[in-house]
This record gives sequence, structure tokens and C-alpha cells, in this order.
Amino acid sequence: MQSNFNEETYKIQTTNGMQVLLSRVNTLGHKTHAPCVFMLHDIGQSSALFNHPDGLAHFLAQHGYDVFMLDLMGREGTWPRVSKHMNYSVNQAITVDLSKVMAKIERLNALPSIYVGHGFGSVLLSSFIARMPEFNKNISHFIHFNARRLMTLPSKEYSFFKDVAWFHLAKIQASLFGLINSKKIMLGDAIESKVFYEQYLMLTNGRWVDPIDEFDYACALNKIKFPKSMYLVEQDNDYLAHQQDVRAYIKELGNHNAQVIWLSKKSGSLQNYKGNKILNDPKAKDDHFLKLAQWLKS
Repeated sequence: MQSNFNEETYKIQTTNGMQVLLSRVNTLGHKTHAPCVFMLHDIGQSSALFNHPDGLAHFLAQHGYDVFMLDLMGREGTWPRVSKHMNYSVNQAITVDLSKVMAKIERLNALPSIYVGHGFGSVLLSSFIARMPEFNKNISHFIHFNARRLMTLPSKEYSFFKDVAWFHLAKIQASLFGLINSKKIMLGDAIESKVFYEQYLMLTNGRWVDPIDEFDYACALNKIKFPKSMYLVEQDNDYLAHQQDVRAYIKELGNHNAQVIWLSKKSGSLQNYKGNKILNDPKAKDDHFLKLAQWLKS
């Protein structure tokens, strides 16, 4: 059966010969200057979570949006492969990669008006808003999935995943191989550079300050008006986004229009979404996807 979607990919040259991958999806009959959405994945994940037959990218494309998704270094389609010699950092992702990608999107359509961030992807995009205002002048809405910056220890389950998986197993990989293969420790499907992983730990366990040049993201965010935001949070999964951490993150972003939707049956959802299913479960299009589509048009 012929697809009603138009899908394209672009390799974006960044620095030192590196290339990240930008994917685009819209409908065959979409308007030339349709509202533009940009999505960024969590650490250890890829844009495949969005770009799924039942995923958010196709859902928004069906509703008339021109959707772009970025794969940072270490994902399929990026170049070169991550190795122990690669010095790929959070600073580069924010100051170089996102800037280059936004310039490409602007040439293809217009700067995005809607951001979608999953987990640490939300933190990276919020940091980008704080640091690169020239690329964020059109942002009106921000959708955050299981987003938090600081990782606290409110439960045994949360402590296990944080300490054993993200700390001990990942650090062993980093020490032995100079990289982190999140698939081998059952936390994702991507490979992260040692530098990127270590800076991720610094940003999720301390001040919101750039590990390389000490740019103070928290301070910068409190000097600007942050976009209207919707936070969709898996309510019964403490290690991904505990309510305490979500609320702390919202507060860090400064005074802004924030709506939180806790996703669970007891809070009115069609089902209890587990892990990445928050982004691509078949029932989501009749549940929280529909709510965010209505919110975007409100």
C-alpha cells in the first residue's frame, strides 16, 4: 500500500568531519510553509522513537505539521562511528550541531515554532534556547516527554537503574572501550561517546553549567521568557521521570505557562504507558497525542 507520507533525510556536516542525521516527515499534500516541529531524543535513544508508524512524528504530520527529527552522533546514519578517540561533547551538540541543523531547517522551511524533547533531549533543547536565542525566535510551544534534569534517589527502583545501570555498568564500558553502548546495558539503542556520557552525568547531578566553558544555562533561562510548555510524564515509572524531578525541572525553567499530564490509568489515560511506549503506542493517538494536538491549536 502506498504511503501518504513524504520522508527525507539529510546528513549535516558539523565539525571535524562529523555528520549528524536530520530526518523529515510530512504528508504528500502538506503546505509549503506548514508549521515546523523539531524533535530531539533522549540519551541512549534515537529518532526512531518518534519516527514510528504509530509514533508522534507521523501523528503530527497527519495534522498538517512539517516534522524534523535529529539523530546525534552515535546513531545509525551519522558519521563516523563513535570510538574511544572521539571527543564528542554536550557542548558541541548544543553550540554546533543544533545550530547547523536549525540553519538547514530554515533553508527548507522556517525555523521551528514547536520543540519536542524526550528525556535529556528536552534538557539539550532548553539549553539551546538559553544559549542561542537567534535560532529560537519563533518557538511558541515546547512538549516535554519524561523530562527532568536532576536525578534524585526517591525509590529503590530508581536507585537501582541510576546507580547500577547508568553509573556502574556504563562506567565499566567507558573504562574498557572508551564509549557506552546503551543497547548492551538495556538502556537504549545508541552508542554514546565517553565525553558526552561524562558531561551528561555532570549536568544531571550538579549545577546546570556547561562542563567545557562554564556557560550558566540556569541563569540564562531565568532572564528570558520560556515557551508555553506541556509536560507528559509516565506516572508510575520513578527511574525515568520521578514527579519530584519533573517539578524541579519545571521550576528551573523559570516562570512560564506549564501544563503537566501524568500518564496512567488512575489519572485518566487509556492505559499505563511503559518506557518508550509513551511515544509510539498505538493507543497514544487517541489519548495524550490527541490532547497535545488540541493544546497546540488552543
